[in-house]
Amino acid sequence: FQCLYSGNQLELHFSGDWLIEQACPRAQLIIDAVVKASSVSPSIMRVSVVTSDTLRWDSQLVSRLYQCQRQLHPQNIQLDVGSLPTGIQALLNVATTVEPVNQPDSQQGGFFTPLNIIRGLGAISDEVKDFVRFVGEIVIACGRLVKGQANTRWSDFFNFVDFLKELKKRKYSFVLF
Repeated sequence: FQCLYSGNQLELHFSGDWLIEQACPRAQLIIDAVVKASSVSPSIMRVSVVTSDTLRWDSQLVSRLYQCQRQLHPQNIQLDVGSLPTGIQALLNVATTVEPVNQPDSQQGGFFTPLNIIRGLGAISDEVKDFVRFVGEIVIACGRLVKGQANTRWSDFFNFVDFLKELKKRKYSFVLF
């Protein structure tokens, strides 16, 4: 790409391959070139985007232009995409039709923020504690039953197991085994 400044007009020229499989300049490089050129003449509020006949493009170019539009807009610099191929114009139109939704501060930065990780680990640790406590109580109760120290007789225990098997045969979904 080239950023050309003449008189009071600023143009971004794109040519060559702007394809996913090619190494293309980052959007920030393009934005920096536009900001630098526009700082020479503060009256520049519109940048014309021009393509050559040799341009081959896919979503790589569209995403770069979209990022440029989004980051230059707060600086009151607009990209004039009227001379771009109709496919690029249509995709940019789709991308800019709806304003992006601002995420609440707690969601900015993605899912794996330190606070979210701590909350997740806290919830997991509570569930693990409850599960370990439950398994521990079962082990203790079975140990007491085997030692003969339980308040339950062996016949009551086997009757309970038979009762659970019967419920399973009747397809009650809350039965675990």
